[in-house]
Amino acid sequence: MNENYPTRDWKVLYCKSAKVWTIVPNTLKKLIWQNIRWKKSFIRSLFFTGTFYWRKKVIPATRYYLGALFVLLGPFIALRHLIYLPLRGNILAGFYYLGGILIIGALYGFMYKLDNPKSDLWMYRPLMSIFSTLVLSWLIFYSAFTIKNMVWHR
Repeated sequence: MNENYPTRDWKVLYCKSAKVWTIVPNTLKKLIWQNIRWKKSFIRSLFFTGTFYWRKKVIPATRYYLGALFVLLGPFIALRHLIYLPLRGNILAGFYYLGGILIIGALYGFMYKLDNPKSDLWMYRPLMSIFSTLVLSWLIFYSAFTIKNMVWHR
């Protein structure tokens, strides 16, 4: 902890042929707990990387901080478009919002299909985008409130 390591400018490369194996959650409960772990890790790493990312070049730093901001504000954006605006009379706001989420999910799915032409899993990506927006994004609050609880659920 007291060691002062020198700053290094690491070179990170993308390797399309890299393979990884993992245990995929096979129940909704396990998927929820996995996402809670990931969101706790996101919060912890945000406090670490956020302290030095501002020293990077403008474009990567802006992309980093905007990405973090969108993760934190995502549930509020969904709440605004799906509940607040329709209650204020803008009924179409929720449909437009969900339509946009489906389109973005479809684009991700098509990109997956281009890289994996034999797979039919691409068609589930729009639904995963909706599920992520409506359910998983809200776990950031639970994760933040229980961040000191280090229980590993399986």
